[in-house]
Amino acid sequence: MGNLDNTYKYVRDYIVHEDSLINLRLNWLLIIQGLLFSAYALSLKDSSSQQDTAYFRQVISGVGIATSLLVLPSIFSAVIAIKNLEAFWRKKQLKIKRQLDKEEYKLVSKKKQLETIKEQLEEYPFVTGGVDPEFTTKSNSEYMGDDCLKLFHALQYYSNLVFWTPYGIPLVFFCAWIYLLKSE
Repeated sequence: MGNLDNTYKYVRDYIVHEDSLINLRLNWLLIIQGLLFSAYALSLKDSSSQQDTAYFRQVISGVGIATSLLVLPSIFSAVIAIKNLEAFWRKKQLKIKRQLDKEEYKLVSKKKQLETIKEQLEEYPFVTGGVDPEFTTKSNSEYMGDDCLKLFHALQYYSNLVFWTPYGIPLVFFCAWIYLLKSE
């Protein structure tokens, strides 16, 4: 199981790294957008020529739209990397489980040892957090507690909510800038 431990640690560390990259990119986006919205709001109070401030607000809106769109590919890359790592880990788990199932028929005398290995295999938490509902055979109360939490994990897992969540912030900013640009 040592090799599996190393693989799990490697996959988990890589996912944490990709998640940190998403977090940093979104934080940068929030800072930039905050500065742009502040400049936009200050330009509304400016009493200089209307034409200059209108042009300034259009430029600010364009920069806001561009930064919202430019962050999406990098977030997309990180999310795809995380999904690929999840698939890699699941494939590795299932491969070992199938090998153990084959060994079980060959080595009846080592059945207790094989059952222990299977139990250890199920002890690994889902690499992106929560519970892998397709792999876990343990009682849900051991992992998730109440039914509300169980429902949340199932919704998160089966709807790919985690996959789409990082895109929400840039898209909200994009829509806000489009609205401001059109209201000029």
